[in-house]
Amino acid sequence: NKTGESFDNVGNLVVPEGTNVAWNFCAANTDSLYLSFENEPKHLAKDGFGDSFSYNRRLKNSASYKIQLKNSFSANRENIDFYINVIPDKYPQIQLEQIRDTTLFNFIVLGGNISDDYGLAQFKLFYKPIQDDKKNNAYASIDVAFNKSQNSQSFYYQFPLSDFKLNPGDKFEYFLQVWDNDGVNGSKSTKTSVMTFALPSAKNYDAEIEKATEKTENMLEKLNEKSKKLKTDLNNLENKLKSKKDLDFQEKKQLEELLKKREELMNEMKAMQEQFEKMQEKTNRFQQQSPELQQKMEQLKKLMEELMNDETNKMYEELKKMMEKGMDEKTVEQLEKLKNQERNIDKDIDRTLKLFKQLQLQQKVEKAAEELEKLAEKQDKLGDETKKAEDEGKKTEKDDAKKADKDDAKKDDKEKIGDKNNDLNQQEKDKKNEELKKEQEKLSKEFDDKKEQMKDIEELSKELKKELDDQKEEQEDISNDQENAEKQLDQKQNDSAAKNQKKAAKKMKAMAKQMKEAMQSQEMKEMDEDMDALRAILENLVKLSFDQEILMKDFRNMTVSDPRFVKLSQEQLKLQDDAKMIEDSLYSLAKRVLQIQSFVTKEVTTMRNSMDESVKFIKERKLNVASAKQQFAMTSINNLALMLSDTFSQMQQMMANTMPGAGQKGKKGQKPSPMSMGEKQDELSKRMEKMGKTGQGSRGMSEEAAKLAQEQAQLRKQIQKMQEDLKGTELGKKLGNELKDLEKKMDDNETDLVNKRINPELLKRSKELQTRLLEAEKAVQQQEEDPTRQSKAAQQYNRQAPPSMEKFLQEKQKQVELIRTVPPNYTPFYKKQTDNYFRKIK
Repeated sequence: NKTGESFDNVGNLVVPEGTNVAWNFCAANTDSLYLSFENEPKHLAKDGFGDSFSYNRRLKNSASYKIQLKNSFSANRENIDFYINVIPDKYPQIQLEQIRDTTLFNFIVLGGNISDDYGLAQFKLFYKPIQDDKKNNAYASIDVAFNKSQNSQSFYYQFPLSDFKLNPGDKFEYFLQVWDNDGVNGSKSTKTSVMTFALPSAKNYDAEIEKATEKTENMLEKLNEKSKKLKTDLNNLENKLKSKKDLDFQEKKQLEELLKKREELMNEMKAMQEQFEKMQEKTNRFQQQSPELQQKMEQLKKLMEELMNDETNKMYEELKKMMEKGMDEKTVEQLEKLKNQERNIDKDIDRTLKLFKQLQLQQKVEKAAEELEKLAEKQDKLGDETKKAEDEGKKTEKDDAKKADKDDAKKDDKEKIGDKNNDLNQQEKDKKNEELKKEQEKLSKEFDDKKEQMKDIEELSKELKKELDDQKEEQEDISNDQENAEKQLDQKQNDSAAKNQKKAAKKMKAMAKQMKEAMQSQEMKEMDEDMDALRAILENLVKLSFDQEILMKDFRNMTVSDPRFVKLSQEQLKLQDDAKMIEDSLYSLAKRVLQIQSFVTKEVTTMRNSMDESVKFIKERKLNVASAKQQFAMTSINNLALMLSDTFSQMQQMMANTMPGAGQKGKKGQKPSPMSMGEKQDELSKRMEKMGKTGQGSRGMSEEAAKLAQEQAQLRKQIQKMQEDLKGTELGKKLGNELKDLEKKMDDNETDLVNKRINPELLKRSKELQTRLLEAEKAVQQQEEDPTRQSKAAQQYNRQAPPSMEKFLQEKQKQVELIRTVPPNYTPFYKKQTDNYFRKIK
C-alpha cells in the first residue's frame, strides 16, 4: 500500500524489499549508459529519445552500483557510485502471557502483543483436545480478532474449555500463529511454542474437592465458635450496662470490640458462602449430581445466605450511631433487642454445619456408587477381551495345524514350519497377555482407590450416627477376584482369568446397587422418625397455644391483688419451660430436616422472647403489658404451627415421591390450574362465612381457623409457584402485579384467621380473591389455546475476565485512543515512529 514516489538527482536510495525502481537519465554526448551492480555483469540502460536513457529493476537485496557513460571517443573517467539500502520484510513477532483456570478448568485467557514492520494479515489460535477415548491428531483453528491497520497492538482472547467436555486426566494442546502481509516473498508466519494444559487426574481432582470441602467445614466450625463468643459478650455487656447511666472508657471499649467482632463475623460468613459456592462449582464441574441432591444443595445455600440477617445488621448500625452520641436508655434497649435477635444464631450456624455434613455424606455415597458402576463396566469389558484373546489363540493353533497337514513339504520341513508358527503365536499371545495384565492391574488400583472412598464414607457415617453397611466382605471378595485374575493372566490361564474378571464386575455392580439402596433406606427411616418427631412438636404447639390463650384471658380479668396471681404466674413459668422444651426439640429436628426453613427458627426466637418478656412484666406486676406479650407469644405459636404443618405436608409429599412407583399417577410436572385454586378459594369463603354465622366453642373455632389459615397458606404458595413458572413470559408480565396483589391479600387472610378475626372485611376480601383467580384462569386458558408458537434465541453470556488480564483490556483501549491521535495521512514510517513514542512515554 505504499504509493509511488519520484526523486530528482538522487542515486542513493532506502527502499522496502521488492520495490520497483525506474531510473530515467538525461546524459549529454552519451551513446550508451551502463549500470554495474556488485558481483553482477553490467546492465545496459534502454536507449531513449535523444540523450535519454532508462532502466528498471526490482530490488530485493541491498547493493552498491556504478554508472558508466560511453560515447564513440571514451567512457567517463571518474566513478559515479551509489548505494541502495533495501529494508527486508522481517518476520512478525508475538509476545504471549496467559492465565489458566486451574480451579474449575473452564477457560484459558491469552493476552500479549503482536507486531510486524509492515503489517499483519492473519492471527489464529490452533488447538487440539487430547482425550483417552477420542483419537484426534488434527489441530482446529479459530481467528483471533486484531486491527489490520495497526502494525503493533496488544490482544486479549478468552478461550472456553467447558465446550469440549473434557474429563479429569485429559489434555489440551494449543498455540498461536500470526502472519504478516509480505506480498514479495509470500506471507511469513511466527508461532508460539505448543503449550499443553493438562487437567488433573480423577484422583487428584477428588483430593482438591476434599480439601475445598474440609475448608468449608472448618470455616463453619470457626463461625460457630465465634458466634457463641459474640453471644456471651453481648449478654455480659447488656448486664453491665443495665446498672449504669453513663458509658465509661472500659465499657465503651467493650462495645467497640463487640461491634468489631460482629463485623468480622459477617465478613467471615460472606467468605464462607463464597467458599461454599466455589466448592459446589468444583464438585459439579465433572460430576452430574442427582436432581434431589442439587435441590438440597440449593436449599442449604439459601440457609447460608439467610444467616446474614439484614435486619440485625441495621440494628448494629443503629447501636453504633447511639454509641457515638453517648449512653442513654435506648442504648440498653437496643442491646437487649440485639441479644434477643441473636439468641439462636449459634444454633442456626450449628444446624447449617450438621446439614452440610449430612449432604456431604449423601454426595459421597452417590459419587462412589456411580464410579463403582463405571468401574464394573470396565472390568466386565476386560473380561470379554480376555475371553476373546483365549478363543482367538486356540483358533490360530488349529488353523496352523490344518495348514501344516495339507502342506506337501517333507516331514522335517512341516515340523520346522509348525515350530516357527508356534513361536510366533506364543509371542503374540504373551504380548496380548501382558497388555491384559497391565489393564487388570490398573483396574485393581482403581478399586483400591474406591476402597479408600468407602473408608471416608464409613467415618463420616459414624460421625453422623448413620447406619450404613461398610460391605467389608464384599470389598475383599472383589479384591481377591482381581488378584486371582492377575495371577492367571501371568500364568497364561486366560479362561480362568476371564471368569474371575466377570465375577468381580458382577460383585461391583451389586455393591453399587446395595450402597444406593442402603442410603435410600436410611433416608426413608430417618424421614419416618423425623415426621413422628414433627407431629409430636405440632401437637405440643397446639396444646401450648390453647394453654397460653386460657392463661392470657385469666390475666386480663384479674388484678394484682387477686389471690390467683401467684398460681397463674407459676403456670406462665411452666408454659415458658414447655416452650423451651419445644424449642430444643425443634432445633434438634432442624439439624436433620432441610425442609424446615430459617424463618421457622426465627419464629421460635420470637415466641421465646415474647414469653420471656411476659414473665418479666408479670414479676414487675405490669399485667396489661404482660397480657399483650402473651398475645404476641400465642400469635407466634400459631404461626409456628402453620409453618411446621406446611413443612410436614412437604415431607409427606417427598416421602410419597421417594417410594417405589411414585409419580406414575397424574402427569409429571403438571401445574396447578387457576381454576382449581378458584374453586378452593370459593370453598374457603363458604367455610369462613359459615364459621362467622354459627360461631363455635373457643377450642373448635381455633381449630377451624387454624385449618383455614393453613389451606389459605397453601393457595398462597401455589400463587408464588405460578409467578415463578410464568416468569419471563408475556403472560407473566401481564399478570405480574395482579399475582403479587393476590399473594398479599391471601397473606392478610392468613393473619386474620390466625388471630380468629372472622369479620366482614375478611369475607369480602376472600370473595374478591375468588373472582380475580377466575379471571387469571381465563387469561391462562386463552394463552394455552393460542396457536402461535413462540421461540427464543439462545443468549450468549459473556464470561468475566480475570482481574490479572485487566491490563490487556486497558492496553486495547489505549490503542483505540492512539489510532484517534495519529493523523491518517502519516506515512507508515511516521506512524511507526509515533507509535513507538507513545509507548515510551507510557
